[in-house]
Amino acid sequence: MPSLLLINPRFPESFWSFRWAIDHVLPGKKAVNPPLGLATLAALCPALWRVEIIDENIEPIPPTTDADIVGVCGIPTSPSSSRAAARSAASSATSS
Repeated sequence: MPSLLLINPRFPESFWSFRWAIDHVLPGKKAVNPPLGLATLAALCPALWRVEIIDENIEPIPPTTDADIVGVCGIPTSPSSSRAAARSAASSATSS
């Protein structure tokens, strides 16, 4: 059965990260923007696929993965997106 790991990299700290709202308006929350694009992509996968979504704003990206396919969303020039892609590529190269 194919497996897919979808990663939402950490959103860089800025006005648009809404860190101020999380800290002052929504205490106890970790993020305000769930990765709905990744959830939609997961829902479109064949029923037999094992799909996992990691949101780095909530939990760390695992250092290794046994996923057959790794998808990373985000802005391609974002350091967190590039870092997530590089870690995933290194992990799949060492697990093959």
